[in-house]
Amino acid sequence: MNKKKVGIIIAAVVVVAAAAGGGLWYFLKGNNAGGSSADKVYVESVATLVSANTGAQNRYSGVVEPQETWEVNKNSEKTVKEVYVKEGDAVDVGTPLFVYDTETLESEIEQTKLEVEGLQNDITNYQAQIKQLNDEKNTAPEDEKFNYTTQVQGLQNNIKQSQYNIESKKIEIQKKQDAINNATVTSQIAGVVKSINEKEVDSNGNTAAYMTILATGDYRIKGTISEQNIGALSEGQSVIIRSRVDENQTWSGTISKVDLENQETSNNNNMYMDSSSSGQTSSKYPFYVSLNTTDGLILGQHVYVELDEGQTEKKRWNLVI
Repeated sequence: MNKKKVGIIIAAVVVVAAAAGGGLWYFLKGNNAGGSSADKVYVESVATLVSANTGAQNRYSGVVEPQETWEVNKNSEKTVKEVYVKEGDAVDVGTPLFVYDTETLESEIEQTKLEVEGLQNDITNYQAQIKQLNDEKNTAPEDEKFNYTTQVQGLQNNIKQSQYNIESKKIEIQKKQDAINNATVTSQIAGVVKSINEKEVDSNGNTAAYMTILATGDYRIKGTISEQNIGALSEGQSVIIRSRVDENQTWSGTISKVDLENQETSNNNNMYMDSSSSGQTSSKYPFYVSLNTTDGLILGQHVYVELDEGQTEKKRWNLVI
């Protein structure tokens, strides 16, 4: 090959390299120096891809809880003498839960009875004085009889006051006796003792029930949903409850309530994170599902909740809260 041909080839290579370098410079300049949107390349986040309209079926985490919870509040003026149950115990209607100390009430009743006896003695004395005054009045001069009459009326008023006090004392005794008779607090529902709170305050220092009983029998599902997805659920929608252990084990139900009044705040940076939250702190709300059947469900069991849209096992699911 002669020198002229070699020179032509070298020149061609230089031109191609220069063109490629210019194109690369233009591309980088367009991305770093505010080029037009047509010249930019966008990278979508995993959250955007997952939440895109790909036919995925959202799942919401839920837990099996009783339809009814009975909170037993202790009388602040009384002292609990003995607790008959412990957390986890099963109870029926009428099962004794705890009993108040009635020793003080019994002493107060005895004291009040003595007071009643004293008032009755006072009445007897007043009646005796009235009889004596009336006897003296009959033999007294006319100008002194008015004085006797006044004394008798005063004693009669004392008798009426004592009678009133006696009736009040009797009512007081009856109330205390009723308190003694009802000193044992029994369960009003069949269920399981969830908690016994001796301090009667929760972890945040707020007033809490002394004892909580979870009803057995009818269950419901309590789920949570983030504020980004709150519009996806509404009362009356049919849902599928799916076991977290076995996806083929399912139950059906209907959303009975979406509770927008009890807002909770938490960090969604976990495996059940809302696909649109990107790990940011956001609010979530509870919702409840009434079940068509509860066979096989266990109190406290964690499950998935998904809208019943006729989906099949071949569909994919997007985990959210």
